[in-house]
Amino acid sequence: MEYVKIDSTTADTRKFTEDSVEITAPSVPTVYTAAELEAAVAIQTAGQIIHIAAGDYVLTEQLVIPYAARTGGLIGLGAVTITGAADADSAIKVMGYSGGTMEYSLGGNIEIAGGAGKTGLILSNAAVSQKTILYVSDCVHFLDSGVGVGLAISNTGTGAIRLYASCDLGTGWDTVTVTQKNADDKFHFRGISFDTDLTASATDIASNWLFDNCQLAHAGMKGGHANNVCNVVNCWTIETAAVAIPDAADFPDAFAPTIMPAS
Repeated sequence: MEYVKIDSTTADTRKFTEDSVEITAPSVPTVYTAAELEAAVAIQTAGQIIHIAAGDYVLTEQLVIPYAARTGGLIGLGAVTITGAADADSAIKVMGYSGGTMEYSLGGNIEIAGGAGKTGLILSNAAVSQKTILYVSDCVHFLDSGVGVGLAISNTGTGAIRLYASCDLGTGWDTVTVTQKNADDKFHFRGISFDTDLTASATDIASNWLFDNCQLAHAGMKGGHANNVCNVVNCWTIETAAVAIPDAADFPDAFAPTIMPAS
């Protein structure tokens, strides 16, 4: 004998038999609460996109994206705020895995912040030899929650770590920190407003940096190394309340950027 239950939104169909329970998950589920978001990510499958309904989501634990969710992502429907648990290092963690390349995407209108003084999102590939890649689009903001960090990127493995951000012009990001390691590391930013600082480790490798149509933190693009390939295209900064063309002084440490102003 079988019993079929369909919820009011038809988002989830459950088939019950006397011997087993089968759950047929939707290909694009929509979540409405923090508990639903945590549960959906825990069982997210490869390539699956989770839609997040507009609202505030205060997590009860760090939202660690599993390897099973590779090539999947999160998309905010309307204004979405995700705040990390008070005792968690970050709200969301995208990490590398030994099984293969880890790719994940964030899109829509989402603000991501850690608990007080914590980190919004950690992108990490500790002790991993595979690539770890994060794609960010639309209007995804990383907030520092006071004295914390908006986005922390840390490569301590042997595989490349890559961030490709192509966002709506002026999408604001708070403090960004980057620990680079491998020669294949790539960090591409389009449309980002660096509202505080970006600090990179002073690592002598040919990592690839691109700032395209970004508002740079005035004298606040810190760290880096002269052997990092750093291109700055059609960007600007705010100097004493006035818009200015960026120059080497906006990279006060070891970066040696090639700056191409708007024509």
